[in-house]
Amino acid sequence: MKVVAIVLFVVKFGSCAKILAHFIMPSISHQFVYQKIWKELSLRGHEVTVITPNPLKDENPLANLTEIDVSFSYVLMKKALEKNAIDNITPDIGSVIKEIFIEFMPRLFDLQMKDPDVSRIYKNVNGEKYDLVIVEPLYPVVYGLAAKYDCPSVGVISLSGFKIVERSVGNPSHPALYPDVFLDYSNAETLWQRMHSTYSDMITYFSTVTKEEMKLKILELINTDKYRQKIAELSDIAFDQPMTGVEKAVWWIEYVIRHKGARHLRNPLLDMPLYQYLFLDIIALVLSVLAFAIFVIVFAIKYLLKFIKSWQNSTKIKSS
Repeated sequence: MKVVAIVLFVVKFGSCAKILAHFIMPSISHQFVYQKIWKELSLRGHEVTVITPNPLKDENPLANLTEIDVSFSYVLMKKALEKNAIDNITPDIGSVIKEIFIEFMPRLFDLQMKDPDVSRIYKNVNGEKYDLVIVEPLYPVVYGLAAKYDCPSVGVISLSGFKIVERSVGNPSHPALYPDVFLDYSNAETLWQRMHSTYSDMITYFSTVTKEEMKLKILELINTDKYRQKIAELSDIAFDQPMTGVEKAVWWIEYVIRHKGARHLRNPLLDMPLYQYLFLDIIALVLSVLAFAIFVIVFAIKYLLKFIKSWQNSTKIKSS
């Protein structure tokens, strides 16, 4: 029995991985999803180090779980929310993207990097090794962790993927079929919606809604039975699966660990040159063929006209 116990222990220990995770966004709606994932990974024996604004802080912490607390990030989030109060949000899509991805996210990352533990991990001061990196793919710089530690990476997002995230992994998302999650319709059915979805990346027009209208809509959602019935119907559909969402997420994470990456699942567009993705080589070939054909036709017409003119001149000379 002792021999069997030792062998089983060795097998269990050998299947565990060392995982590093960074979930950057200070929002409990985001972190609540990630908490279940990193806790389940720890319970399965993996050694997990996670950078998060919402550490679990369990009374009985897991021995193989290290949480780096960056909850101070909520101060910056509060300031950003105060700056962009609902009545002041602009419907200009460029302004929204600029505020979130060009202004807020860099400030958030710089703030978290001021934490000594976070800085130490990104610089890999101790020369540590990890088998896998898990990140929240809302800000491209976090992808650098995988390159730093020379290991596979998994991106986990707690909401429907919007266009910037889809593009970062080369995932096709046709605007006429899959409008961005920030738009106020789920299916682009009309010509205007398809045009709007194509033009827009991420925008919700809160500035056109008054406080009274917002209040009435919220009360309608709370007090109307049809919405509760629809929620219950969609809930039954969503949870009718062979495994829970956490089990599925953990299974795929361990899948990447077992196979040391998942290059066979990569979208081939990620390895395709931009000129091929945009069909520039095909367009250039077609234009070249057309240009050559036009040149030949023009040259032939000029030669034919010259020949006709020469023939006419020679005929006149003979007749005279």
